[in-house]
Amino acid sequence: MNIVPAVPAARRIAGERNIDLSMIRGTGDYGAVLTRDVISFKETGLKMTAVAASMADYYGIDTGSLGSEGGKIKKADVLAQLQSVNGASEASSVAEWDELPMSGMRNVIAGNMLKSMSIQPQYTMCAELDTTEVFKFLTEAKAAFIKYADSKLTFTDIMVKLCAIALMHHPKINSSLVDGKIRRYNTAHIGIAVALDDGLIVPVVKNAEKLSLSAISRVGQDLISRARANKLTQNEYTGSTFSISNLGNYPVDFSTPIINSPEGGILGISKTSKKPVVMNDEIVIRTMTGFSLTLDHRIIDGIEGAKFLKTLEELLANPMCVLVDL
Repeated sequence: MNIVPAVPAARRIAGERNIDLSMIRGTGDYGAVLTRDVISFKETGLKMTAVAASMADYYGIDTGSLGSEGGKIKKADVLAQLQSVNGASEASSVAEWDELPMSGMRNVIAGNMLKSMSIQPQYTMCAELDTTEVFKFLTEAKAAFIKYADSKLTFTDIMVKLCAIALMHHPKINSSLVDGKIRRYNTAHIGIAVALDDGLIVPVVKNAEKLSLSAISRVGQDLISRARANKLTQNEYTGSTFSISNLGNYPVDFSTPIINSPEGGILGISKTSKKPVVMNDEIVIRTMTGFSLTLDHRIIDGIEGAKFLKTLEELLANPMCVLVDL
């Protein structure tokens, strides 16, 4: 489900009038819905997905002529109407491409990523680290978490805690450049990148270094669930000091994640696999995971990133550190 960018007044008025914001084409920056957009919006009584609404508007299709299944107009309904309008001969041919307008969310993401790459000189350092012990800990702790903490422990939960601990030991990584001054944060607000149908959003686990692992698990699950249901408040996806992007379920060895500005860094997590590794002059099978650390070179030098990854390596080898209170 899309997160529709809108000013607070527009959200309030839309709520009072029971208008779905995804039905409105915003005229503000990056497609944000403004108050005037809500006031001038004419309710048609039809329910449409955001993609279907954008296509219908782009191709000038009368929404009143569209059929639907389940009471909601979808992309397939708009395509069917296009084929009908263009005639059977044209409908039977395969177009070279589909051209769709940018959704409000994609416009916001595009603007943020362009700003991040334009303002922050970024570099990425990659490392394949041994995660054998942390996955053993995860396997053993899962059942206990379900039974006693009423939560499902994940690798991401553990990484949130380990990153928070590492950031407390490396405050230069937990920083950002604001108004020409380096701002070093005394607490770790960890953003977790969550993929949506038409983009992504980064809910934030606040004060992660102070939270227990079970608290991080419950808070993280709640944030991710409500992010996918478009129910987060603005305070819940802003204010992060460092972010994590986990692509471990995909065949990606390493990535080059873009910093969630104005943060100073982001950690990309890639696939995990068992590999032969030399330990104590012997070849053994270990669980290895790819990590990619992207940093703002204006305020964080390469040696600082290397030290952070070294601490992360030590923490991964000693996962009981997640039980330490800072």
